[in-house]
This record gives sequence, C-alpha cells and structure tokens, in this order.
Amino acid sequence: MKESVLIINSDDTTEKLLEVFFTQKGYIVYKAEHGLKAFRILNNNNISVIIYELVSEELAEFGFLEYIRKKHTSVQVIVISELTDLNLALTAMKNGAYDFITKPLEEERLIFSITKAISEKKEYDHKIATERRNREYQKILIKELELTKRELEAVRDELAAKNLELELIYGPEYLKEKEPALPLHHMRGKERIGKYTILEEIGKGGMSVVYKGIDHILNRDVAIKELTIIQKQLPKDILEDLTKRFIKEAQVIAMLRHDNIVKVFDIIEENNKHYMIMEYIEGKTVDKIISGNRKTPVLEAVNIVSEICLALEYIHINNIIHRDIKPSNIIIGNDRLVKLMDFGVIRDTSISTMTPTGAIVGTIAYTAPEQSSKRMDARVDLFSLGTILYEIITGINPFEGDTYADTFLKISSVTPVLPSRLNPDCDKNLDRIIMKAMEKNPDNRYASAKHFYNDLASFTSFFESSIA
Repeated sequence: MKESVLIINSDDTTEKLLEVFFTQKGYIVYKAEHGLKAFRILNNNNISVIIYELVSEELAEFGFLEYIRKKHTSVQVIVISELTDLNLALTAMKNGAYDFITKPLEEERLIFSITKAISEKKEYDHKIATERRNREYQKILIKELELTKRELEAVRDELAAKNLELELIYGPEYLKEKEPALPLHHMRGKERIGKYTILEEIGKGGMSVVYKGIDHILNRDVAIKELTIIQKQLPKDILEDLTKRFIKEAQVIAMLRHDNIVKVFDIIEENNKHYMIMEYIEGKTVDKIISGNRKTPVLEAVNIVSEICLALEYIHINNIIHRDIKPSNIIIGNDRLVKLMDFGVIRDTSISTMTPTGAIVGTIAYTAPEQSSKRMDARVDLFSLGTILYEIITGINPFEGDTYADTFLKISSVTPVLPSRLNPDCDKNLDRIIMKAMEKNPDNRYASAKHFYNDLASFTSFFESSIA
C-alpha cells in the first residue's frame, strides 16, 4: 500500500513542485490550500504525513498543529518555511510539529524526515492496534474462564449426583470397589495432564520436551512444555534452581500481552512433574527456514526481525531480558505472524538474577560478548537479534566455530564480513544496521529495540520506493 502525503500550501509554485516531487517518489498526493479543506481530507483518507507551509509568525498559524496533535495523534506534521527564526521553529515543535525545515528545500533532508515520520506513525498505529487487541483478548479470556467455571461446576454436580444415587442404591462400599486401578489421565490410550490430553511430541531440548495437546474444555489445540531435566541425576540445588527458572518463565510470559510473544495459558504441577500450557502455533521456526545455509529475501528477513524488535521493546520496558534469542526461538505462523518464544533463561532486571554472576546462558553462537559480565543489560538481546538478521540474509552464522572456545573467540574479537559481500541484494544501508546491532561494545550498539526497529522501518521504506 502506497504512503500518502497531504500538502497544505498557499503558494501555487511550491505546491506544484512538491506534488511532482512526491508523485515521482511513489507517494499518493493530496493538496489543500487552507485548514478546513485539510480537515476534510484527513477525516476521509489515510494520510501518512503532512507537509505544512508556515508563512507567518502569528499564533493562529499554530492552531492547525494543535488540532492535528489532538484529533489525529499518529499523523506527523513536517513544517516548511522561508522563516529562519529559531524561536519560531521551537514554537512549531512545541505545538506539535514533527520537524521544521527551512527553504530552499533539500531533497535528501526532506525524504529522510518524511521516512522517519512515517515510521513513527506506523509504530504508534501498531501500538494502538496491539492495545486494542489486548483489550479484546482480555474480554474473551474472561468469558472463557466464566464458561470453564460453569462447565466444571456442572460436571462436579453431575458426578456428585451420580455418586449419591449409587451410594443410596448399593451402599458406600460399592464406590470404593469400582475405583479405577489407574488414574484417569492414563486411561483411553493418551496421557492426560489436568484438562489437557497429549497428542504428539513436537520438540525436544536439553531441559524440556514440547508436545502438541488439546484443551477439552475450551476445545482448542495447545502446546504443552514439560520440564524433563528434573528426571536426571543432578545435585538437588541445581534441580531446584532449574525448577524455579521454569516456573518463573511461565509466570513472566503469562503476564505478557503482545502479538509477537507466544501466550502462556496455565502452569501445572502433577505427579512431581511441571508443565507449561502455551498457545499452539502452526508454522515454522526460523532455524528450519534457514537450514542448509539458505538465504531469505531481504524484505522478508527485515520484516521477521522488525517484529521481534517490537517484542523485545515490550519485554525490555517491562524489565525483562530474554538472553536466548536464537532462530529456533522465533516462529512464523501460517498466518505470517512472527512470535518470540522460550523464555527459559530470562532475567528480570527488577529483581536479583537466579543465574550466578559470570555464568554464560543462551546459545553460544548468538551470545553477546558481555553476557558473562556484570555489565549485561537489554542490549545483549539486540546483539543476538543482529546476528540472526545477518544469518537469515547471508545463510551463514558469522561467529559459529568448530568448538565452544573458537566460537567465543570469534564473538569477542573477530569482525564479520559485511553481509552485502555474501548477498548482493543486501545494500550498504542494511550493512550499517546489521553491523551496528552486532557491535562488540554495547555502548556502540542500538540503545534500544525501538531504535533498531526504526532503522529497519526506514530501510524498508527506502527499499520499497527504490524498486517501485
């Protein structure tokens, strides 16, 4: 879908020049010579950005900016003017302008500002849509819980009535004689955990195994993650720590509500085993997509990583560091929605960590150099994500070595080959973004996932306009 520009300008010459310029760049152009017409256009069309010419220093000029800020919050206004007074520019920005550009207009400066403004609008619109979906999800969840409660109460009442009837007819000893030798969850050929039935194994790791299951009450597929390391012969304190981490993972994800994060519905302890009940997603993990050194189209790769940036920004704001960002922990559903999963080594920065200082967690080929130090913060996740973007685009992990030590040596001291040398579809702008995310010094990396996302969004806009 093409982006649209609304030009509000009383100067016919400037207006025509801007119209030709934006049309050539692939934008849909709307024009208005005064505020009233502009309001009608804004109310009836999806405007991406507004170019507004400021012709005087009168306060009435700023009324339009205030109106846009209140009524069309996500639409950014870029002010252009022949006036070069700094105080005027500051007043415009204070009243809601996104940028202030003086004439004569420079093409690169104008396009850069518009690209960033559109990126800000998309991010804001995505945030509002996510919040709206979360509210709807909470309403559905409350209804599901109420329905489940009523169904369970009905089943309980029915069983109680039958037992009472049998007891009255045959006596209390009859029920004891008819008790099954095995628990209910071992009957009917399939293992049951609470109200869930295991259907098949779909994944296995060093600490857990994941099954596909079904929730009989709500009639939906679920993923059931079982902590299996508890069955191994390990010291008691280590087993307790791993169990706490498993439970902590479930508690943390259960509190998160984001479209790009796999949902947790329940956590169960049964027969001295721990299970996490999660959203089941039909799709492929990124490691399956890139297996065999396959390269992914640039825009598809950028889109995958952009959506994970949104997930990371959300968890980082909530004082959570994932610490195990890797291709197998990113899944792309058949609906093309990208989701982050497996928070097994998360760290909640609002409390003391459960991992001893100096311990390296996560998968080594995607681990930031500082992850074993006290300096670690949310930027370790950005390093891992930058490494994944490099691998998706080139088909090669830049740090993977023959041994653990070889891999860590590359991570700490070797600068990877520029991605564009391995994939000609990757240009220098994307090179810069990827290499910045993989900077060995965290201070030289992106300050946040939001900054990473914004640069990827700007690259996408430039890339799409260049091939349009």
